[in-house]
Amino acid sequence: MNNLDVGKRIKEIRKSMQLTQKQFANRLMISQSYLSGVEIGNEKPNDKFLKFLCLEYGVSEKWLLSGEGEMYEDTYDYNKDDLADLSNKALATILINLTTASNVKYSKITSLLSSLSSIIDYSNKMEISPSLDFLDKIELLCINFTRMIEVLSSKYDANVHIHHENGLKEYYRELIDFLKNKNET
Repeated sequence: MNNLDVGKRIKEIRKSMQLTQKQFANRLMISQSYLSGVEIGNEKPNDKFLKFLCLEYGVSEKWLLSGEGEMYEDTYDYNKDDLADLSNKALATILINLTTASNVKYSKITSLLSSLSSIIDYSNKMEISPSLDFLDKIELLCINFTRMIEVLSSKYDANVHIHHENGLKEYYRELIDFLKNKNET
């Protein structure tokens, strides 16, 4: 997979839908800066992101990765099997980490899972629209935190580190503002 070619095809999808980078990125729950990097070939899109893009916009994965075939699938539907596959892989990774972890690490992972459960419970107490906004913000924060870990553990230059750090701070501030506004209403 050539990052630049995939990035150009992602830009083509966005342009065909007449969406700005911000609109397109928000719908995919990624940062605009990450999308920009993907479109110009500076960021490598991960499999989860590509799968989600195909599901969200009804794009053919074959076309996205190779340029072969039609841009859009014949049928456009949320494929619950694909979504279940993504969540099952995440759960399997968690279980593997739990079974191989030391007691201290097990305790930390359990604490993280408990926090995630509390976040989900909190969102379930909201009306549907604010609940989705809240979960979007949590997800963006987690995605950007994950990217920051990947960037810091790789050989990117300092500008890339600063870029991702600023994106993480932006999503954290948005989440805090959302919660403040929610409590004021």
